[in-house]
Parts: sequence; C-alpha cells; structure tokens
Amino acid sequence: MLSDGLHTEIYFVVGIRSNFRDLLPNAFGSAVKWGFTPRILDVGAMIDGWRSYLNDWREQGLHDSVTYIRNRSEFSKFSKGIVARRTVFLFLYLPDKNLRPLWRKLQGTGARVGAIVAGPVPSYTSDSERLAGQLKFGKWWLAAKRQLKPRPDFWITAGSACNDMYRSYFRTLKHVPEIPAHSIDYERSLFAAVDENHQTQQCEKIVMLDQGWFSKPRPDFLDSSNYPPTTETDYSRDICHYLSYAGQRMNCEVVVACHPKADLTATRDTYPGFRVEQGNSQCFVNEANLVVANSTTAIQYAVLQNIPVVLFSSEQLQHSIVNPLFEGYRREINPSVVFIDDEESYGKSIDNLQVDSLAYEQFVMRYVKHPESADESLWEIVFKGIVQIGTSPNLSNSDLKKVSENV
Repeated sequence: MLSDGLHTEIYFVVGIRSNFRDLLPNAFGSAVKWGFTPRILDVGAMIDGWRSYLNDWREQGLHDSVTYIRNRSEFSKFSKGIVARRTVFLFLYLPDKNLRPLWRKLQGTGARVGAIVAGPVPSYTSDSERLAGQLKFGKWWLAAKRQLKPRPDFWITAGSACNDMYRSYFRTLKHVPEIPAHSIDYERSLFAAVDENHQTQQCEKIVMLDQGWFSKPRPDFLDSSNYPPTTETDYSRDICHYLSYAGQRMNCEVVVACHPKADLTATRDTYPGFRVEQGNSQCFVNEANLVVANSTTAIQYAVLQNIPVVLFSSEQLQHSIVNPLFEGYRREINPSVVFIDDEESYGKSIDNLQVDSLAYEQFVMRYVKHPESADESLWEIVFKGIVQIGTSPNLSNSDLKKVSENV
C-alpha cells in the first residue's frame, strides 16, 4: 500500500499511439498494489494532429479509465478537478514544444509531474553539424530556449544515456529525484523469456526488423531537402535483393518483423516473397541467427541475446532523417554493415559477422538497463520510487536504489 498518504491518483499521460500501450495493463495492476487509482490522460488529439491516431483503448480493456483532452477548454475543465498533492501525472514521452504548455499547466495545479521514456537511442551528430547549429542560433538564444523548458518533479531512467536525453528536454535536472529503471524493450524481454504460448522454432532464421517507413501517414518521412528522397520502389528492390542474398548465403529462412504501428498489408507489399509477421518481434529475434536492421530500438532484443546484427543503409538513406540513429548504433555496438544499393558490400556484411561482447555490455548499461536499477519489473521499480519520493522529496539515487531493493 501507499506509504506517504498523499497521492491517490496517477494519470498516465499519452499522446501518440504510445509505445507503452501493451504494458499499461501491468502498470495498472502495480498502481493498485501501491495504493494508487490509475487513469489515462489521452492528449493525442491535442498535440499530434498529423498522425494517424488511434485513441481506442478497448483492446487493452482500459477504455473506462481514459480521459480525453482535445483542446484548451477541455483541459481547463479537467484541471479544476485535480486535487493538489494527491495526484501524480506520469508522461510516457518527453515534452517537446507542443507539450510544454500542458506540462506547465499540470504543475500549476500543485500535482507532481514526471516522465518516463521507452528508452534512449544512440544518435550521432558530427562536430561540424553541432558547431553549425550553435553559430546559427547563438548562445543567447540557446540559453533563452532552455528557460522555456519545464522542470520535472521526478524522472525515470533506462540506462545511463538517459541523462543526456532528458537534459535536452528539461530546463534543469539539478536536485530532481531520479528513479533508475530499464527500457520497455528490456521489460518485454523479461516476459518473452517465460512466454509459454510461443513455440520456439528450431529452423535457421534471419530476422529483418522493419520500421514501417512507407506505411506511416507522412510520405515525406525519409525526404532530404538537398538530396533525392528514398522511394518505396528503390527501398523495396534493394532491401529484398539483400535479404535474398543473406538467406541463400546463410541457408536461413528470412522473416520480416513488421513494425507494431505499421500497416501489415502495406508492409507485405514492400517485402514481396518474404514471410511478414506482426507481433512477437521479441520471440522471433530470440530464435534468430542474424538480425538485420537500420535504426529501430528493437535492436536491443538482439543485443540482449548476443545475436549478431547487420545494420543496413544506402546512399539515399545516408541523407535522410534516420542516418544519425544509424550512425549511433554503428558506433555503439560495432556491427557488420551493408549498403543495400551496393552489391559489393553484401559479401563483406556476412563475412564480418561478429558479436563485440564488450560493446554489447556497454550498450546495455547505457541504453537498456540503468546500472543502479533493481532486478524486478519496470512498474514495481517506478511505483516504489514514486512512493518514496512522496515521503522524502530530496532523495539521492543511492537512497532510491536501497528503497527499490528493500521495500
């Protein structure tokens, strides 16, 4: 039960079709265990108008616990019912410029407001690009922009690299309680390890982690302002050519793991002739001899299972929005690399397959599981931390770790 006697309600604030959606039923169970009444505050229609937004929570059985906020007047009406210091708002993604006003208004009610992210991702920006950005805006503008950012009442980390990620969204993290935890992909891996409903296949397998680039509502997603865009036709031809080569070379079945937010029919059109499955990506990766990907967070699954990874790119993709993430993974896990529009790189990508054990271990600590996090479920860690913060708001990280281990 809740030990501080202060908080009675917790709202999980969601906007886009949340990465946490499948984990929220477990979150509700833990919330009740720790004395909270769990609810969902769905602000997707208010801040993510361009997305093909799905706001039906019946699949998770949570629709009776959802409050929808579509505009400022609805928020004003909702905020009048907030009981200060007896309510917690947990944002399931970080406050970009569209979300900052909402964050401030919630804090203005006296409620505690914190954030959790699915997990940090490695991204690489060259020194010249960073310098160009600083010269463009000037130090005075960057300082002013920092002041516009909110300050959280607590923050939940998944890997030590979360520190840098959070700092880019918040004004300051000084003296803000941190709850060390792990990524949602790590959480899913815990459940996959004991999933008795999935029958392990013994055949040799290559798993391609699709990212749904061409089944999302923004057709310009991979466009570059100064370079020809990546077209679905070019991408489909090149990636299928490579997957066919890799499958024949390794004598493996190729399975395409469809992105959970992508359209399955459209994805099958992108990969003609290949088996395309949606759901259970974790289980398919667990069975793989090789994982092929560009920049998806699901690469974590391969790292956790010590499975070799081939990162793919192309001349066009190198000039797109995904390239910094591709370069980030390339530097962090030291994988084999293939350029799908260059057949000469195909053979080397298979010849150079490896698992850099040290790189994988460091990647887990930085991006998957915080070194100080307890070995238990994500939501148990989260609610133990929130309860203790309510009791003593000036805890150190080591204090939170002790609470997580001993409560």
